[in-house]
Amino acid sequence: MNKIIFPVFLLVVCGIGLVMLLVVANRKAEDILVLREDGTMYVKSAQDAEYVEVTSDETTVKSGTFVKTGSGKGHVLFPNNSLMTLDKNTEIQVTYTAEGIDVMQFIGKTWNRVRNIGSGAYKVNTPTALATVRGTVLGIEVTNITDIYVVEHSVDVQQKNESGQLMEVKVLLEGQLTSVNEFGEKQGFDIQDIPEELKKHEWFLYNKQLDSNFETLDREQIKQKIKSVKVQAIQKKVEFQIKITGDVPIDITISDKSCTPFQPTADYFDQRIAQMKARGVTQKDLATIQEFRAALEVICRDGTLTEQEAESLKGILNSLGKVPNGSGTVTPTPTVTQAVRGINSR
Repeated sequence: MNKIIFPVFLLVVCGIGLVMLLVVANRKAEDILVLREDGTMYVKSAQDAEYVEVTSDETTVKSGTFVKTGSGKGHVLFPNNSLMTLDKNTEIQVTYTAEGIDVMQFIGKTWNRVRNIGSGAYKVNTPTALATVRGTVLGIEVTNITDIYVVEHSVDVQQKNESGQLMEVKVLLEGQLTSVNEFGEKQGFDIQDIPEELKKHEWFLYNKQLDSNFETLDREQIKQKIKSVKVQAIQKKVEFQIKITGDVPIDITISDKSCTPFQPTADYFDQRIAQMKARGVTQKDLATIQEFRAALEVICRDGTLTEQEAESLKGILNSLGKVPNGSGTVTPTPTVTQAVRGINSR
């Protein structure tokens, strides 16, 4: 009798173990992963009032979680291996159900790589619009309006009226962009081709790198691809020179070295700003240099300088007007192309 009971017992134990392994594996497959790339990132559950900073590169969260980036980029990897990339200063809420994926994007920029989710749909809600897709690549930027652009396939776009009701559906095709205003400001929206300027933007180029062969990658390969692109971005050094003539000349090269440590760079600009105040530089130009110094400090928090960030710094200097020279007369400052000598990547 014992000879019969033991094999049966062994089969039962093995069966239970196999079921538990399958449950754990299935649970892993159903996880929503928050992947930190650089800078600061935060999460909070639907029940929590305050965000908590993400302290590891990979964090598992539940459906309904809010995700926010600070000074850097991050990603949300859904159970079906759809991947959303978040730029800095972006806030979303993610929901995953049997019916599909629902994202509420409050502010900022996202890039969405949508895997086929069967009969369900991938929806991105913003304050002014709804984008619905079933397998595509699209970018969305939310400010006071919503910009939507389609990189692959097509997207259904609907404007929301003042009470949040959805209006007529328009189909946005591959290579097209639209801007959806608040309903009270403009009813309806126009469709145009994605501008070439946007296609050359660091954010666009970075995400196109991640898009390469994305459909063929499994979950672990997607995470490895993110790390690989991150390493390439770190290795691509960016630097540019500011050379402004006048009674208080500025001649400095800005690069990653300006950020690590930032204090010598801060001291340099603080000294120039103090001299400008003493020499009576116009409030407009003084404010421009102060704005540049403040923006550079924010950018330097993660210790790196990207092409996108360098371009934004150039844009600040473009507003420079005239500065007094040593004899008290006024001379124009160089144009931005002269003041900022080309951005060099190496």
